[in-house]
Amino acid sequence: MMKFTFTFSILLVFSVMLSCGTEDKPAPSSNTPDTAVDVPTVTGPIIERYYVRFLEKSREMRAEAMYYEGASLKRAKNITMQAVYFRDFKMNAQDLGNGRGIRYAYRTKVPYNSNFKFQYQNHQGESTTRNFELAGISDFVIREGDIKRTKGATLEWQGEALKEGQSLVILFTDAEQKASSVTVEGPTTLPEIALSSEQLSNLSPGIAKLNLVKKQNYNRKEEGRLILESLEYYTNAIKVEVK
Repeated sequence: MMKFTFTFSILLVFSVMLSCGTEDKPAPSSNTPDTAVDVPTVTGPIIERYYVRFLEKSREMRAEAMYYEGASLKRAKNITMQAVYFRDFKMNAQDLGNGRGIRYAYRTKVPYNSNFKFQYQNHQGESTTRNFELAGISDFVIREGDIKRTKGATLEWQGEALKEGQSLVILFTDAEQKASSVTVEGPTTLPEIALSSEQLSNLSPGIAKLNLVKKQNYNRKEEGRLILESLEYYTNAIKVEVK
């Protein structure tokens, strides 16, 4: 079942908050803590939070991980790990300040690979691996060739149809530089979306830019731990005529 959400704004800004990168070298075997903070005694449930964002235009990949102790994220306290790795590369431990805790981050530029492996080692030397996957979008078009605001349009992409827990954000920047978006929640039966005339009615005639953001958000419990997964794939923009 597809649910559509339409939002319209004067200016749409992609804000990419990038911290300092890490060295591209394989993860060493180390028992030295990443930070000079006190090691807490963990007795309660563990929450693991993972985020990956890939920008197709620059081939830039950003990975983040944070860990908490508590029954719910709202009341949990941030905890540290001995070491955290993304695809076998050691992640930087960053102090977010103001009591927000430690975030592990890694940034690199690579061709897209849909498999994401995180691994962490706690202060007792125990190692845990988490694997996630998000199929990218290799190409997309408007089936009709152009967008007719009074008739609607069909967006097609090469790749998988949307699954449960996935969404597709369709971003327009029209000829007058006005930005708008349509969000489609999965699952869908095919890798395509029918856009209605109502959803396209605010676009100005002329050449518009169109790009997509595929998102995946899953929460699951495993071995008594809550695992929060958020993955994002940003495509290149294409040009399409709006009539």
